[in-house]
Amino acid sequence: MGSAQSDKLFIENKGQWDSKILYNQILPDGNLFFEQDGFTYSLYEKEYIQNLHQDKKTPTPDSIKSHVIKTKFINSNPLVSLRKENESSFYYNYFLGNDKSKWKSRVRSTSKITYQELYKNVDLSVYTEFGSTKYDFIVKPGAKESEIQIEYLGTDNIYIEDEKLIIVNTINNIEEAKPFSYQIINGERVEIPCKYILSGTKLSFEFPEGYDKSKELIIDPVIVFASYSGSTADNFGFSP
Repeated sequence: MGSAQSDKLFIENKGQWDSKILYNQILPDGNLFFEQDGFTYSLYEKEYIQNLHQDKKTPTPDSIKSHVIKTKFINSNPLVSLRKENESSFYYNYFLGNDKSKWKSRVRSTSKITYQELYKNVDLSVYTEFGSTKYDFIVKPGAKESEIQIEYLGTDNIYIEDEKLIIVNTINNIEEAKPFSYQIINGERVEIPCKYILSGTKLSFEFPEGYDKSKELIIDPVIVFASYSGSTADNFGFSP
């Protein structure tokens, strides 16, 4: 099924999961699904599962505590295509359940996926860096950065604090760090002031000093989980 080195990678869906899922990233407390129109966080109470495995006398429950949060790209391109980069040499085999049509072998993962033309002249790349999941909006000349809007569905609360986005849920709060934006000007990376704008559950980006719209702009938030650290190798195979 792969190794700890694959924890932060994106696993392709070859039919082992629901068809809406294009890629899956295994999280310490669940899964992050990448879909055509957004991301879905499927989180569960990992500590409870660990206790079940450590104490064999604990009765197995009918259900466990979980929370699902959907991030939806508003008015995005319904025909967006995903490009994968740096496909893994190793692979996963999924032989779960009695339905053999769901059994899949030689399932690869990749270290980066890019939504091409998510909005007109805007791509979205997702990858990991230093153990954190990052996503870059690549705003090309001629694009309207105001079209980039993300709606958060299923949260207990969502707010901005110290220029960070806090997404409250019952399992493990998610934080999106203050966005860092930049352009390459005369061969040098120049920071472009940027901040989140939250209207109800809808997130957008504001550039109070503007930017050079004749050059490519990168918007670069980082997703941080409140207590995530280390490998997900102790997930006991718990997956969708």
